[in-house]
Amino acid sequence: MVRYCRAFTADFFLRARRPGRVRAPVGVLDEATPVVQASLTLAAEEIRTRGCAPGPVRGPRGGSCAAGRRASESRGRASGHRRTGRTGRTARGGTVTTTIGFIGLGVMGRPMAHNLLRAGRDLVVWNRSPEATDELRAAGAVVADDVDGVFAAASTVIVMLVDEAVTDAVLGRGTASFAARAAGHLIVSTGSTSPDYARGLAADVAAAGGRFVAAPVSGSRIPAERGELVALLGGAPDDRAAARELLAPLCRELLDCGEVGGGLLMKLAVNLYLDVSIAALAEAVNLAARAGLDLDVFDAAVQSGQLASTVTRVKVPKLVSRDFAAQATARDALTNTGLIADAARAAGAATPLLDASAALYAEAVALGAGRDDMSAVLRAIEERSG
Repeated sequence: MVRYCRAFTADFFLRARRPGRVRAPVGVLDEATPVVQASLTLAAEEIRTRGCAPGPVRGPRGGSCAAGRRASESRGRASGHRRTGRTGRTARGGTVTTTIGFIGLGVMGRPMAHNLLRAGRDLVVWNRSPEATDELRAAGAVVADDVDGVFAAASTVIVMLVDEAVTDAVLGRGTASFAARAAGHLIVSTGSTSPDYARGLAADVAAAGGRFVAAPVSGSRIPAERGELVALLGGAPDDRAAARELLAPLCRELLDCGEVGGGLLMKLAVNLYLDVSIAALAEAVNLAARAGLDLDVFDAAVQSGQLASTVTRVKVPKLVSRDFAAQATARDALTNTGLIADAARAAGAATPLLDASAALYAEAVALGAGRDDMSAVLRAIEERSG
């Protein structure tokens, strides 16, 4: 199927460039379509090396992955729990007993913590910016004074932090505090880091007498609010089982990905597809706008076609209306492209489409869109278009 798709892409754009054919406006097809150009280069290479001719795009029907299991049963069990602790208190030292600790209440962490509360779990939370804890306190969470308050109050702690440096700083890695926090605890990291970093952190947690699961979640703010994330679990079998039960109220799917690092590698592979897709959607919207097309009709055409998906239903309207309120930020997308590139180089995998997309995300961040939604990569494409 890949062979036919590449051939079809090459045929379409090569035909578009021939004399007498309809062509995109100057400055649109080449200078401001880096993802298309990268795709075209790959397609041309395929034709040269394999001699494949353009033809109909055919392939097997999509199948379902048997490796995972739905979280609905676990979510149902979780929703039957009732919170028994008092609410709205402040955790000091080891005086508060609660079930789950949660550190990191950003764009993703806040709705995840809310869903744990809705499932009836006792929750103690902490965030580097204290104001982010106010709505969790109002919803019934216990707010710790500091990180040590979380670890004193809970034997299982979820961390949803922005990157490796922040994770190390919050956990106190490399200091005497780290061993005291990790000992006797199950730490579940749901953010995105490199697989090697997670393996190193897991080794340090184990040396301190704790357990560690790297369970990055796939999805953005809206799936997080709806409890429809996908968790990719990496760790020892017993620890994965514990994390599965813990994360069930947050997810529609929980997939076992082997030892620590396996889930992160899986997420990086998935995010390669996502990051390139969002850049390609932005490129398509820019072309449609500059060619004078009705963008509402363009949106309808995308949503009515075979490429329609949850991503297109969310991102195309945002691109058309220039609504860049963050669901997943452009800076996060740029960070992810770096992690993906490192993993790809280690595996000996070429990433021409990722490389083109990464340059666009970097340009968008440089233009001041770092805190905007990743669909703001459109700004970089518009800047290239002049």
